[in-house]
Amino acid sequence: MDPVTVTKAPGETLSVSADVANVGEVSGDAEVAFTLNGDAVATQTVPLDAGEITQVTFEVAVPDQTGEYVHAVETDGSIADGTLIVDGSEGNATSVTVVQEPDTRYTASD
Repeated sequence: MDPVTVTKAPGETLSVSADVANVGEVSGDAEVAFTLNGDAVATQTVPLDAGEITQVTFEVAVPDQTGEYVHAVETDGSIADGTLIVDGSEGNATSVTVVQEPDTRYTASD
């Protein structure tokens, strides 16, 4: 699974990829879920031939609540998990102040 550990801001998009394999000898569909703290937030049905490996990608919105979450890609009997850190700090914010010059007029006299 990639990424395993990631830091995101609330509301950003998290993209996670994982390899899913059919280790059996018969073709079939794999039900794959992306979970946060054990709750499925996205699912995909992936058709796989016998012995086939394919990559699945999930793109989900990062929760609004800051903190650490366990994120995982799960299939029947298999799980790959990692840590999602939701950080709401303003670390890279830039503040811009616009200052306008006063409208001043001068009159010249002889």
